[in-house]
Amino acid sequence: YQADRAKALAPELAETWYVRADIARQAGQKADALSDFSRAIELEPGHMPARLGRAALLMDEIKLDEAARDLAAVREAQPDDLQAMHLQALLFAMQGRQAEADEVLGKARARLKELPDRVINGNLPSLMLSALLALKDGQPETAIEHLQRY
Repeated sequence: YQADRAKALAPELAETWYVRADIARQAGQKADALSDFSRAIELEPGHMPARLGRAALLMDEIKLDEAARDLAAVREAQPDDLQAMHLQALLFAMQGRQAEADEVLGKARARLKELPDRVINGNLPSLMLSALLALKDGQPETAIEHLQRY
């Protein structure tokens, strides 16, 4: 198991714990993933991928206040991060704050329009967000095009 080997070789690196967490998340081992994302953040509080991963898991577990803290940290450090915008909108919707969710999605839509297609096509979260926004806008054909590139 390569992730355990990496942990043994470089336990002080946040990236080691982030990779372990991502592997655990993909394997459906949510508790292990949450623990490893948290360890990555302890080692490097500015590790934004770990914060996004942990926020998504916390949202799955309906621990919305904790997820909000991670998303606030990411949005403060990287206000144009599309994945963070997407998660923030989902969080607001889960909290019943639809107007705020729509506002964040509007900002995400504007940000996506600024990006060249080659950037969007090379970024899976951007393609997914583009598809979701197209569906929201009543453009299923456009959504399908984005999902096919996903």
